[in-house]
Amino acid sequence: MDTLIISNFSYLSHTLIGSIAFLGGIIALSSKKGSKIHKIGGRVFFFGMLYAALSIVKFMIDDFRPLAILLSVASIYCMVTSISALRYKRKYSKLIDTIFIIFPILLFTFASMQLVRILPEISLGTLARLLFSFTFALLIVRDYKRLKSNPKEHIFYIKRHAFRMILAFGFAVMAVLRIGVKLDVVDLEFSVVLPILLALFSAFYVGKNIGRLL
Repeated sequence: MDTLIISNFSYLSHTLIGSIAFLGGIIALSSKKGSKIHKIGGRVFFFGMLYAALSIVKFMIDDFRPLAILLSVASIYCMVTSISALRYKRKYSKLIDTIFIIFPILLFTFASMQLVRILPEISLGTLARLLFSFTFALLIVRDYKRLKSNPKEHIFYIKRHAFRMILAFGFAVMAVLRIGVKLDVVDLEFSVVLPILLALFSAFYVGKNIGRLL
């Protein structure tokens, strides 16, 4: 009985804090970049998503789900390196980026293995795995560029921050849509493909127009 109560509390806290984080992300993305409300929304999103991502480990003990683990690791990686981008003048920033590059490498490897496993099948699931592989490969390239050239331009790191936070929000959307998957009203592959396409499109758009959006 006590175990059931603890389990229910863990799930409720995960859902509640995750929902608050999701709202914080909406506020951060819809407010003027650099404004007070943007920073508050960003902090709520960061800490809420961090808790939600870490708390997934508790559920995976009883019900292991690779996609949930992938989303959790990807979210933590994107959020930590996005904050590191804002602290690029600090000595620890490059160290964090050096250490954390292992995560997109592992995620790319996992997504690519999943993709190869179902080829030559052509389906929405194939597209989902392809998009994951592309996204993590893109992050590896961008991390390599940051570590190799160590740019000094402030705008480079603003773009880096925005790109990763938008991707993290996309992963949060996937997590929310999983509720629809459980209720059998949303297709699992659709819950991956749509958010990641929108996140990539938004991230590239913001990156290209960052000067006008600041």
